[in-house]
Amino acid sequence: MGVHPPRRFAMTRFSRIRSTDVRASGHRAAIASLSLAAVGLVAVPVASAVTPTTDPPPSRASATATTARTGSNRGETGSSAKLEKARQRCLSALERRQATVRDDLAAVRDATGAPAADRNELTGQLEGVATDLAAARSTIEAADTAAALRSACTNMVSSTRVFRLYGPKTRALVTTSRLHALDSRLDANEGRIEQAITRAGERGVPAEKIAAAKGALADITTRIGDLHAEIDPLDGQLLPLTVAQVNDSSAEATLSAARTALHDAREHVAAIRADLRAIRSDLGGH
Repeated sequence: MGVHPPRRFAMTRFSRIRSTDVRASGHRAAIASLSLAAVGLVAVPVASAVTPTTDPPPSRASATATTARTGSNRGETGSSAKLEKARQRCLSALERRQATVRDDLAAVRDATGAPAADRNELTGQLEGVATDLAAARSTIEAADTAAALRSACTNMVSSTRVFRLYGPKTRALVTTSRLHALDSRLDANEGRIEQAITRAGERGVPAEKIAAAKGALADITTRIGDLHAEIDPLDGQLLPLTVAQVNDSSAEATLSAARTALHDAREHVAAIRADLRAIRSDLGGH
């Protein structure tokens, strides 16, 4: 059996047509793809055709981290705003105390009817409070946390006791001064009232009217004496009291009694002055 040489398949008309169609079809598909891609109707793989010109979108982890940082910044801003608001409230409370101490110092300076030793003692105490408040301001302004600010503000109140302690001390001294001034006024009015009584008798004012005026004047003298007995000791009782005694409540009984006495004294002094005017007016009207 002989060896046959390799067969060479002749390209038939059908195979030539098919081959031609395949090449044409591929050519047409390529053209179509390029044409459609040009108008955006077919997505061309970007990675294989174009180098990216923008950063890729952030991953979920990086987006979460960014959100956390933003929230943290907002939280820090809110906390800072709250801290500053609290600081301003504390400084306002401090400034009210500073203004009160200035007013008290002026009142003590003008209370010339009170004993000089008592005035000097209270002046020194109030000046010490003013110094403490100035130091407290520096501490409050420097506080950088809520806890530090709260501590500084609480300490400012408890270490000065401007209203609970030094308010009664100042009012007691001022009331003592006013009582001594009222003594002087009474002395002056007694002379005028005696003269008014004499003139009223000369003008024929009924005896009962003159007797009523003399009785009212004697009553005023007695009332002023009672006020002195109640008010004069207050300076000696209040001036030695300390902030520590206020904080531990051991001074409360003395302060409470003083507040009541001073409130009553203001009303009595106002009534006495009104009675003196009424006596002179009543006698002069006849």
